[in-house]
Amino acid sequence: MLNKIKISKLINDDNLIDIYEILMIDCELLLSKLYQLLSISNASKSNESGDNAHESNDTVTKIVKKFMYCSNYVGIKEFKKLVLILVNKFGKVFYEDALKEFDDKDLISKCKGDNVDGLVDLYLKEICESYDIDLFGEKKEKKADDDDDNAEAGGEDDDGEGGTGEGVLESKKEAVAVSTEDETVKAKPVDAIDDLKKRFEALKRV
Repeated sequence: MLNKIKISKLINDDNLIDIYEILMIDCELLLSKLYQLLSISNASKSNESGDNAHESNDTVTKIVKKFMYCSNYVGIKEFKKLVLILVNKFGKVFYEDALKEFDDKDLISKCKGDNVDGLVDLYLKEICESYDIDLFGEKKEKKADDDDDNAEAGGEDDDGEGGTGEGVLESKKEAVAVSTEDETVKAKPVDAIDDLKKRFEALKRV
């Protein structure tokens, strides 16, 4: 249970980082379109929907709506001040519409944490596989099955010709290969962590 709580926090932190990165890019985009933003008339405050006043500035209004929606989930003071300025410019009705009609499902999911429960077990499984942790007892069951198979194979060898020198040589080669692989993993822990991060990112896109 404690493991799942920690992983839930990890996923929530990842979601927040993703939100920050999205907003950072949109801030730069909005800055590049500052002239269009300033040219939008304050008359939209008297418009019930505000849509007609902003038809020629779709990109700007989409960013503004995104900022307004995310302001309830982002605790950055400067960002909240920016949203307050935008609310004063576009009007309360526009702000309420932005909260109700925002349709970016992926961003909504990240803000509300709707994807957390579905990712916890997947994250946990990936961590166990990466660090060779038998959390669910799957390897014990597999080992027991392998032991049974080996025992049966050993019985057949006793009845037959038995092992050969070639088989022993192959076993030694496999042991050396496994040992080399273990040393490589130990020598490059950073690569393992990077690989785990990539697998987490792939899970979030599922």
